[in-house]
Amino acid sequence: IHDALENLPHLQTLIIPDPYGGDNIPNGSSSTTFSWILPLRPPFQLREAKILLPYDAHTAAFLASQPTLRAIHITEAVPSLTLDDMFPTDTDAQGEGDKDAPPLPELVLFDGPMGVAARLLDSPLVRLQVFQHHENDLRVFIPRLARVRTLRAFSMHFVSEQRVVEVVRLIAKYCPQIRHIGVLSLPSISVCCTSRSSFVTRKILKYTWCDQRSGLHAHLLSFTALSSLEVDLTRWLPQPSAPLQRVVATELRMYCPTLQVFIVWYGSHRFVWQLKDDGGEGDWKLRMESAGDGVGWEVA
Repeated sequence: IHDALENLPHLQTLIIPDPYGGDNIPNGSSSTTFSWILPLRPPFQLREAKILLPYDAHTAAFLASQPTLRAIHITEAVPSLTLDDMFPTDTDAQGEGDKDAPPLPELVLFDGPMGVAARLLDSPLVRLQVFQHHENDLRVFIPRLARVRTLRAFSMHFVSEQRVVEVVRLIAKYCPQIRHIGVLSLPSISVCCTSRSSFVTRKILKYTWCDQRSGLHAHLLSFTALSSLEVDLTRWLPQPSAPLQRVVATELRMYCPTLQVFIVWYGSHRFVWQLKDDGGEGDWKLRMESAGDGVGWEVA
């Protein structure tokens, strides 16, 4: 594969899988990677790269050799990355950037580990999806997005119920121009009403949930361009019916009038609601019940 790549001068899209998925490597250790197959002086200039190998220094050097990249997908985590590695200097926090970051002046889409994304914030990113983060790291990462003036869609693989209000507050403060946010785990209504809970427990849960919902409403008012919201309702029991999903979408739009698309995840099932303009307030229509093209962070 390495030799073949060195003889493909017109290559524009590259998808490289990990042959062992990072596991069960014959006669090798768990730290063995195959990133060496990526040439450091390739004859091509890529537009899109999907690297399924564990990200390491060799992978970073390869990407740095591709200034024409517009889209990067990295599916493997960075096992040894710490928060200090992600944000190494105070200078970076002031918006002057990481001097060691890969020079990717055309990069508009990144999907991968937060630690790698943190080193690409000087690129003109429009769509960003991150994973492999501790929830506390979002407090540090989101303020850094303030310098990415081009950012329009920001997706996180999971934001728990307890962090939703804080995360939305930070995004509203530092990325007011955002048009898509996901994936937020909304607090379940049913958690407040379980018959087995004591009266006191139910009251505490009820006020906690109401405080979270009120906080979310307050911060949604800060957005002027947010048109797409993606949420996870997997913890809701029973599964929220289509009418209940429509009610939630309608409620959120009361505080975010620009909302046009509402995407609901329940386990592996995906429900996409789109607002149809009827000349009045509009009506939410369920467009599909599975993953599809035309919506979400990659197209917002």
